[in-house]
Amino acid sequence: MYSDTIPQNGDLQHANYGIDNSFVIQQVTTPWDPAQVTWFNQPATTTENQIVIPSTSQPFENLEIDVRTLIQKIVNTNANYGFMLRLQNETKYTSRIFCSSYYFNTSRHPRLVLLYQGGTPTYLLP
Repeated sequence: MYSDTIPQNGDLQHANYGIDNSFVIQQVTTPWDPAQVTWFNQPATTTENQIVIPSTSQPFENLEIDVRTLIQKIVNTNANYGFMLRLQNETKYTSRIFCSSYYFNTSRHPRLVLLYQGGTPTYLLP
């Protein structure tokens, strides 16, 4: 995942801001529509196998995150509603801002890389 170097939210200068900007990646457990979801009707998630990303003082930080346990659950249950990223402590003036699949620079879109043992990398784009 790539930090947004031109953030339109937060302090408008830094992608990462705040005393504790740690966040979690959780598996979404219910269907949702990206055109309809808002802060007030977020889909349900589970804390099972959630991944905790520590806080950073770096204004911008690109991340490679191992989501193997979350993907394995998708494979095992055959249910995929995506992931949710959320700050551990959602407080005013705290942020971690990443480029989305709508970002103008396609080279900074998030991507999921699946490596098959003995095979070549396979990229799944949102």
